[in-house]
Amino acid sequence: MDSKIQEFVRFLDQSHSNYHATANLVQLLQAAGYLCLQDSQAWSLVPGGKYYMTRGGSSVIAFRIPEGAAKGFLMSASHTDRPGFK
Repeated sequence: MDSKIQEFVRFLDQSHSNYHATANLVQLLQAAGYLCLQDSQAWSLVPGGKYYMTRGGSSVIAFRIPEGAAKGFLMSASHTDRPGFK
């Protein structure tokens, strides 16, 4: 089985609820160098920066700031109604 698929299956196995999925995703983002933002504070975003925030312990918003001029916009979303990702 492909290693990316194995990683995803492991993530699903460790995410027994949307709260677990959020906590697991936060760990992955932090390991990848993403910084946590608080929506109650002013943000200091820099080119090349990677950021995330959580809401209610059950949702995550993550984004990156391009280093140069933006060449487009890409967005992805998932509904984590465990046990079936939609």
